[in-house]
Amino acid sequence: MDTFPIDIISIMTGSMINYKDLHSLKLSCKYFNEIITRYSIIKQKMYQDLNKKENLNYCVNAKCYNETKDIFTDYYREYQGRYIHSRQCPINYDTIYINQKPYEIFSPYCCECYKKYVLIGDKKENLIRDNLVEDFVDIEYIDAKDH
Repeated sequence: MDTFPIDIISIMTGSMINYKDLHSLKLSCKYFNEIITRYSIIKQKMYQDLNKKENLNYCVNAKCYNETKDIFTDYYREYQGRYIHSRQCPINYDTIYINQKPYEIFSPYCCECYKKYVLIGDKKENLIRDNLVEDFVDIEYIDAKDH
């Protein structure tokens, strides 16, 4: 009875999301050194690295400036007077609304590029209602049978 039951060990190692903590536990005693494999530490490190998303400063679309200029000058900032257009900030982590349902997303695109390339894509324009709001995605798909 010198050792922990295997259930407790699996709970401890399974709940560690940081590979450094798992490695430290492995080094803490001989018993854990035998139980925790090198493979499980490498797997945890790879999982962390693959799921790491960095916040960006600008939309990843290289043509963002030219493609969003018209909607900002003609619609969003129509009565603002002198407006100097620039490349848009990306969504990063935010809530979007599709058919009035909220979705938490991460996107490197700005709102207008995200709508254009991801949500609308090659769908017919008359089947989509874009509720135009600056820096916000609110889009509705209309059934073709309704038209």
